[in-house]
Amino acid sequence: MQNDTFNRHDAQLWTSFQQGDRSSYAEIYQNYFSLLYEYGIRLCKDKETVKDCIQDLFIKMWLNRNTLQETTHIKPYLFSALRGTILNKTDQMHRMTERAIRAMRMPIFDLRYTNIEDSLIQDDEEAMQKRQIRAALNKLTHHQKECIFLRFYIGLEYTEIAETMHVSVKASYKIMGRAITIMRKYFKEMLVSDMLLFVMLSMTI
Repeated sequence: MQNDTFNRHDAQLWTSFQQGDRSSYAEIYQNYFSLLYEYGIRLCKDKETVKDCIQDLFIKMWLNRNTLQETTHIKPYLFSALRGTILNKTDQMHRMTERAIRAMRMPIFDLRYTNIEDSLIQDDEEAMQKRQIRAALNKLTHHQKECIFLRFYIGLEYTEIAETMHVSVKASYKIMGRAITIMRKYFKEMLVSDMLLFVMLSMTI
């Protein structure tokens, strides 16, 4: 019921935006800028480039609002659009060869363990947990890291993850399943939900 209400609000907000309502446009920007930035900075480490891409995305949205498709799910639409914008921007900046550009189509998704508190940790058990997290993350592919981030930090459904990552819904389940299988080797005694929560809380946000 709550999702239905949220989807109706998204649909109404999007329709108002398409009709030229600036307050709806501003609300979409304010609601999603922070999440888009958190996602974008994991696709491209240059903060200014990410901000520029978000600005470019919203400018393009406003200019083309009359021709955009209707949607009841604004979040996955924006994430998918930003993903493409960042890839295109990076292609232009680096003037890559066709082979390098094709390789870049699978972005290097950055899901890092934070080291800020390393110097303060004295407890051996906690240090071991940190090593487990590093080992687990090093075994994940970029797609697996991205899928975990979208599912457990952003809160997207698998259909929305598929739309964002430009894969099938079945593929999004497979990506997550393989990631969980890998991580279970390092967190054998934890429930899957606890394991993923523990890892996400340990990430650089």
